[in-house]
Amino acid sequence: MKTAVSKPHLQAQETRNNRIRRKSLKLALIRGLYERGYEREDIINLFHFIDWVMSLPQELENEFWTELGQYEEERRMPYITSVERIGIQKGRQEGRQEGRQEGIREGLLAGIELGLGLKFGREGLNLFPEILLIQNVENLRAILTGLKTINTLEELRPLWHKTEGIRQGLLEGIEICLSLKFGSEPLDILAEISEIQDVEQLRAILAALPAVNTIEELRQVYQPK
Repeated sequence: MKTAVSKPHLQAQETRNNRIRRKSLKLALIRGLYERGYEREDIINLFHFIDWVMSLPQELENEFWTELGQYEEERRMPYITSVERIGIQKGRQEGRQEGRQEGIREGLLAGIELGLGLKFGREGLNLFPEILLIQNVENLRAILTGLKTINTLEELRPLWHKTEGIRQGLLEGIEICLSLKFGSEPLDILAEISEIQDVEQLRAILAALPAVNTIEELRQVYQPK
């Protein structure tokens, strides 16, 4: 089991610039799990790990799944079902999206910290721990943009409260429009929309409401296929 965990790390590093070879090695590692006689649960858990460290471009990923499916069929051991495959792919996509958002947030925070120090010195940096607690990317954008024009720190704090106020107003507008157009049906979608932090995305949803005819059409505005 220890080899099954350490080997993917080494091979991922070796194939950083050769994804075709990575696909072949990834498939060989998965086959090795079957051939060593691991239990189904162990194979699936190790597969998640191998899939994470040995990621592939989409075209090669599709080829990998096809070849793995053929191998499982030959051995009559379909351990990784189509439902599990969809879950793995969805989890990977969500992880990438979360990673992008966190990267944007970290970049904005770095810019804010630099701006506070350059413009207000130590007094400005004393405010930074409070800003670090902000998760909303739109609020951080508002702060960074505002640093260009404000003259005092007292002018800075209302900027992220203003953005949150706009978001809340848009959510209330969406809730009213949903109720008027679809009655009591859209309770589930309202819960989904309430999780959205991006003000521009909320504006797009509100703007789309007059034209959509179904809840699913509205979902496509913020969950495009």
